[in-house]
Amino acid sequence: MKVLIADDDRITRIELRALLRKWGHEVVEATDGMEAWEILTAEDPPRLAVLDWLMPRKDGVTLCRDLMTREKGPLIYTILLTVKNEIEDLVHGLEAGAHDFITKPVEPPELKSRIEVGLRLIEYDNKVFQYTTQMEQLAEERAKMLVHSDRLATLGTLSAGLVHEINNPTAFISANIQMIQKFWDIVSPKLGDYLKEKGNTEPKMQTALEMMPETIKSVRSGIDRINGIVKNMRGFARRERSGLYNCDVITSIENSLQLCHNSLKYKFTVQKDFQEGIPETLADGQRLEQVFVNLIVNACDAMEATNTGDITIRVKMVGGNIRIVFEDSGPGIPEEMKEKIWETFFTTKDNEKGTGLGLPICKGIIEEFGGRLWAENRPEGGASFIIELASIKS
Repeated sequence: MKVLIADDDRITRIELRALLRKWGHEVVEATDGMEAWEILTAEDPPRLAVLDWLMPRKDGVTLCRDLMTREKGPLIYTILLTVKNEIEDLVHGLEAGAHDFITKPVEPPELKSRIEVGLRLIEYDNKVFQYTTQMEQLAEERAKMLVHSDRLATLGTLSAGLVHEINNPTAFISANIQMIQKFWDIVSPKLGDYLKEKGNTEPKMQTALEMMPETIKSVRSGIDRINGIVKNMRGFARRERSGLYNCDVITSIENSLQLCHNSLKYKFTVQKDFQEGIPETLADGQRLEQVFVNLIVNACDAMEATNTGDITIRVKMVGGNIRIVFEDSGPGIPEEMKEKIWETFFTTKDNEKGTGLGLPICKGIIEEFGGRLWAENRPEGGASFIIELASIKS
């Protein structure tokens, strides 16, 4: 422990310094009150101070009062050295903020015992400060999570409105393409007969005749895709159902891949390795998809530097549990970060892309379902995020 000795008497300082060093303390010295004040208010000050009552420029009592009334700084345990032994004087010193006092001449056993009392109080103060800091950080984290939850709720509300706005023009396009299909079924045979009579004199019409069926088919496929995305968005936007229910893991994965289409297309290849006959699990499908989406997007982000790579999703039974594995071909997880990735607000992404909430929330959701979520590095490179959920036995 760093201890300050503040006394204008050189002999007293030498005696106290020898004792304190003998007891294993680091000693800092001051010859007057102002010098002591500068030391005690500097960065990383001594936490225990032995102060002479009477010193030049600022006496020990005034120094204790100033320390007690300062706006910030750690607890500094103060012991006054004094020749005064009147009760009124000692009360005056304690009321000024001194924690203890010793009457001169100093007896080493008494000084040692009083310093040990001070060390115990400093240790308690450190623990209280650490606990208070942790509580403040926890309160700040909870406040940020509430703000994030509020934003998600707002996003859900906006998604519900967006779904409605998309449904209307999609229904209009779908009705029109059905009408085009009916008209084409009527027109195409007659157009084919006409072109046969003309020979090869109408190449553009011939191309239209050949391409129109595929064009109609691709429009229908696009409409089906929009409807699938809208269906998934509607699931995310609706109010969560309370409790757990039978959930098909494979269906949840397929829905999640649909939602992640923009993150995957043209860049990453998805391989599926699904064991047949996977039973259902007891979960909330909507929240399970939230976990899957997060893991897929994280895999895409991990491979962003190369803008290419493979994501493999495996589902198989291990004992009585369903094991779902998301593998990527990215750089993997640095050893020093394997545990940190589960800490709230820890992220390796830019502030614009990552909040540090995704993985902790995912882990919490899976554990709420009675399952486990953990991460491993693949021997061939990349990371694996593994989920295990209990199956519902038929």
